[in-house]
Amino acid sequence: MPLMLVMDLDETVLSTRPALLNSNVNLTPSVSNPYGGSDVCYTLNKNKLAQLFRRIINAGGDIAVVTASNLSAQQIKYFFHVEFNIDLKLRNVFRGLSLFYGSQKYNLDKTQTLYQIAHQHTQLDVCFVDNALLHIQSASCAGFKTLYADTNCISGENNRFINTLTMLSWRAAGDFHRQHGDFLLAAHAFNEVAKISGHSKDWREAGHFYTRSKDFKSVAYTFEQAAKIDNHPKDWRIAGIHYIKAKDFRSAIYTFKKAAKVSRDARDQRQIAKCYIEIGDFESAAHAFSQAAQISGDPRDQRQIAKCYIEIGDFESAAHAFSQAAQISDDPRDQRQIAKCYIELGDFESAAHAFTQAAQISGDPRDQCEAKRCYDYSKPMPRRSTRINHSKQQHTNERPYTPFFAHSKKQYWRKVSQPTGQRYPQRAPDFTQR
Repeated sequence: MPLMLVMDLDETVLSTRPALLNSNVNLTPSVSNPYGGSDVCYTLNKNKLAQLFRRIINAGGDIAVVTASNLSAQQIKYFFHVEFNIDLKLRNVFRGLSLFYGSQKYNLDKTQTLYQIAHQHTQLDVCFVDNALLHIQSASCAGFKTLYADTNCISGENNRFINTLTMLSWRAAGDFHRQHGDFLLAAHAFNEVAKISGHSKDWREAGHFYTRSKDFKSVAYTFEQAAKIDNHPKDWRIAGIHYIKAKDFRSAIYTFKKAAKVSRDARDQRQIAKCYIEIGDFESAAHAFSQAAQISGDPRDQRQIAKCYIEIGDFESAAHAFSQAAQISDDPRDQRQIAKCYIELGDFESAAHAFTQAAQISGDPRDQCEAKRCYDYSKPMPRRSTRINHSKQQHTNERPYTPFFAHSKKQYWRKVSQPTGQRYPQRAPDFTQR
């Protein structure tokens, strides 16, 4: 609901008695003194008030003045026009709320005036600001939203109300833009709210609106700010996911590492590994997949470790990783991958042993055929090269070559073509989608 901001005047908006104010109040000499005389009149927190007044009005709200001052409505209207460049409506000026008994002045309770304003503006949410605690307490008891203006020269008061009021104006602006479907402006408004409040929920709210406007970098930033406050792994993950969408993989690695430290979840380590792959650091990717494997015990993590080692040409480590996967899964495909790694190393005897293990699991005679071929190549033969020739036409008993890794559908995986006629690959084509 748009805001009806009801302001007190003396020592809240203006003052001719600066000695009554604490040192944190920003004082700007007014263009003119509406009270007349030789005293200097000061406008309190002028720039911030001008901005928030304009923000509230632009968001469909309005400004009213309720004061004990005997200034005329025209004088108050002129002051607001000159100092804040806003057109204060005369019907929103309520003045002279005081009584004199002899020389003694008594300020009247402002609650009845607030009821009148609320009745006139049923579509607006009334918020009352005053530096007199008695008026604030009375209005609060009557059910009005109130904000105590701590401008007085009293111990413990330090003008913090202006930041709270600024936050309220940004929130009103955010709600206005949300209702009109302008999610980017709504996100900017709630981002300003979060900067003032420092609350994680405000950062998340800004992040949700940035998500709807598809500003991925800002989504990541806002959820990272929320995560720094609450250290919740979900916030770190959302930040990491949107850093990936923004192609900022190093920042994504940082946020997923933070999530992994809190959650001990293998999925976070896998995301770290995928980001390292994107920046070409396969050794670090292998380490991240090994961390995932320790947590999950999933053979697929061991396979990903092996594929990372293949990318950097470390077939011995790749064979070891595939053997770890084979121990968990008892899958003949892992034994076949071990054999292919040993072939790359020229160790045909170990390759034959791996194909034999695959045959024992699968019962597939083609594995036995592969094992026999490797044993044949492992024997020293005169005048015969120990190198396997890659024939263009496959043997009739040989099953069609399957690439090490199927192409992934993930948006951040690279697509690499692989000749299907090549029997033993020299390099891993790509990574599988988990």
